[in-house]
Amino acid sequence: MIVAGTTADQERLQFARKLGAHRTVDIEQEDLNAVIAAETRGKGVDVAIECAGAGGSIGACLRSLKKMGKLIQVGIVGKEIMLDYDLILYKQVQVIGSLAHSLSTWDKVMRILEQNKLNLKDVITHKLPLSRWEEAFDICERKQGGKVLLYYDWD
Repeated sequence: MIVAGTTADQERLQFARKLGAHRTVDIEQEDLNAVIAAETRGKGVDVAIECAGAGGSIGACLRSLKKMGKLIQVGIVGKEIMLDYDLILYKQVQVIGSLAHSLSTWDKVMRILEQNKLNLKDVITHKLPLSRWEEAFDICERKQGGKVLLYYDWD
């Protein structure tokens, strides 16, 4: 697994390595296309998951895919973007959107969690009471750590 981000994402890139990423790339310091070409012997990746919601990131994901690859779009862009749309045609890729909150998804996640095979403790880097929600959102905005868990603390 290759995880890419910017210099501002250093803490998250380090966190990705801790969780098992094979390679991380600071796109402001390294050429992502060159790294992917070296790591895949020029073939490209099978699947790219775009989480930033940035036009440049979506384009980089499309360029990184091998022929017949899949792009899973998770990040919300919120505006029109410029994109080399022909890459979808020429590479014959599938583009899949994921909003990640369907009832069937929650059922699957609950079944996975019931098996106790996933250690999610490492993913949660901050635990704060709900009354400190603004601090929790600030941590997320500053891209610090992994997931922030808010717990109920009001009576």
